[in-house]
Amino acid sequence: MYRKSTTVKSVRQIPANNTQRHTTTDEKPRSKHPVIRETLSESYRLVWLAKDETNNIIPVANVRSVVNDFKHFQDAKQCIEYLKQSENTIFLVCSEKFGPLIVPEVYQLKHIWSIHIYNNDIQNDPHFVHSYSQVKIIFAKTSHLLESLTKDVQQYLKHEKFAAVMGTESQGNTAEWCYDWWSRYIHLLCYLPYPEDYRLQIIPLLRDYYSGVSSKLTIVDELEKNYKSETVIWWYTRATFFCELLNRACRQHNIELLFLFGSYVQDIYQQLKKENDAFKEKRSSEKSKMLVYRGQVMPTYEFNHHIASSVMNNSLLSTSLNRKKAIEFVGFATMKDDYIRALFEIEIDLNEITRPYALISHLSDIPDEEEVLFMIATDFRVQPDSLEYNEEDKVWVKKLRLYNYHEINDINKFDTTITERRLKDCVNDLFDENQTSKPMFDDAMMIFEKLNEICPTKKWIKAIKHRYIAVKHHSTITDWDLRIRHDPSAAIKNYNDALKFCLKMDIKTNGNEKEQDYAEFIKCKQLSGENMLKYTSLNDSSFRDRLMEPGWIYASNRKYDEALNIYEHVIDIYLKESKLDYDWIIRKVSDVIEIYTTQKNDYNSALKYQLIKHECTLKQNQANLTDSYDTSQRKKRYIADEQVELADLYTKLHFYKEAYELYGAALKLRQELSDRFVRHEEIQDIQEKIESIRNNIES
Repeated sequence: MYRKSTTVKSVRQIPANNTQRHTTTDEKPRSKHPVIRETLSESYRLVWLAKDETNNIIPVANVRSVVNDFKHFQDAKQCIEYLKQSENTIFLVCSEKFGPLIVPEVYQLKHIWSIHIYNNDIQNDPHFVHSYSQVKIIFAKTSHLLESLTKDVQQYLKHEKFAAVMGTESQGNTAEWCYDWWSRYIHLLCYLPYPEDYRLQIIPLLRDYYSGVSSKLTIVDELEKNYKSETVIWWYTRATFFCELLNRACRQHNIELLFLFGSYVQDIYQQLKKENDAFKEKRSSEKSKMLVYRGQVMPTYEFNHHIASSVMNNSLLSTSLNRKKAIEFVGFATMKDDYIRALFEIEIDLNEITRPYALISHLSDIPDEEEVLFMIATDFRVQPDSLEYNEEDKVWVKKLRLYNYHEINDINKFDTTITERRLKDCVNDLFDENQTSKPMFDDAMMIFEKLNEICPTKKWIKAIKHRYIAVKHHSTITDWDLRIRHDPSAAIKNYNDALKFCLKMDIKTNGNEKEQDYAEFIKCKQLSGENMLKYTSLNDSSFRDRLMEPGWIYASNRKYDEALNIYEHVIDIYLKESKLDYDWIIRKVSDVIEIYTTQKNDYNSALKYQLIKHECTLKQNQANLTDSYDTSQRKKRYIADEQVELADLYTKLHFYKEAYELYGAALKLRQELSDRFVRHEEIQDIQEKIESIRNNIES
């Protein structure tokens, strides 16, 4: 049910005496498809810090069989700067001489999964690392290092899959508001008339990405030559990149990568549908309801968020008929801060029409797991008052039921209509202006671009595209018509300008011209927001989000200064309102803090917004006499976490006294929490930070 990583050896090596001039290198061939390489790029990376002349042979090919993205530094300062700005999960390896320089600077970074110190001298024990729990000492042999790295990567991949299959993606890309359109988009992928060889489009990209890694290239060749539609479940359950890439594309809502997997998604849907019919028929003489189980590690805040709501699986969802197996899987997972072990107990009514699911043991590469696989974007509802903590198994148990909502009944309509009509229905359904949620503009443009590639003769696709653009911008002018009576001409001008530039962007092929028009488009959106700001209150959260939208566009295009100008402008204006939405402020200032700390390495500027976040967190979580025990514990947890965040920032700025006081306050709060709301390691972590700060103050 949960895929395992494999480790094999390759032959290409870099000798220790190579004389590269650069102090940092990406140890992989230059891609012929840089955009696609970034799309395929794994969410984790190995960073290796060492002077070439002090190391034995570095087996690059062997390392890339474990972690394909491999970055080599020879300068500690450059490495530290990169680690602080990186958004990837990092596996760090450094020589024993670099350890004292880099470990104290980076060990607190949450995205660093593990740190390996490579020590050639077994007699020389680097005692400084003993206070850092995530640091491992590897003596002498490279094979031992690779073995340890392999175990860590396998644990991470299992953790990643556990943590992001249901609920929201940790990176924020799969929020609840997009569930509706995401479900319709997956449905479109399942019914597209792909060309016969469409599945092969991803093959040269995979071959390029895994260039030099013979183990991966063997699998790519096999996928190209031997794949058949009826073997798609077997391919999905194998311990290869196939499952990892497909599920990551789903979790991150990566439109481009999912189109490359589109024909495979269609095959999975069709095979699950076929097996679902057979599964129901076989069990028709038995009970009409059954239970399946999903063990999962997930963020505490996310688990709490979904206690009284619905849950949708972002990717294909593996469950088991065997409760014991599900608990075993979650028991093996490595825990990170602020994560909990959960068991989802899912009730299925076999008589209801739902998205397809099936028992796949007879199709799987791992037949003994009693696996029931659910299609992407299946909807589940949380059973009221079903949350409980199982002391024996040490898991939180949440009961769900497979949900039959009205849109599912349209599946039969799609299955019985002819291909042309079915395709039109899917596209119209995805971009229907009456839907409660729609794709973001950039996602929508990518979808239309790919539809035109797959169906170049379907002129009606371009018509739907222009209708979508017109409707999107008409919604803005409708707001102006309702709200702005003083200056309608300015509103109409901004609307017409935005639409004009948007349509020009669609027909131009020159990159510079597109970028210029894109900038004009954003400018028009800003002008429209400023006009509305004259006559509209910021108490309307949808209006606030609309004002922030140009900033999001800038940030997604890595134009962080422009994004910060917009974010800070809107936040500063809103903070002057008499009644504030603390949750909204916390979310938005977190975006600002993220840019300052990870993209600009500007901790001084980040401090202003971290203090705002801290103040809002305190106000949002004030104790009330009516609070239940769980609510009181949860509030203390949120406050303690925020105090640690602020203290971490103070530490980076060398404000040790302020950091010391906050760590102390956070420690006191965490010590007041029961075992259900805090782990011993989290208390120990603060104690270690306090001790480190005390040493800095005394020195």
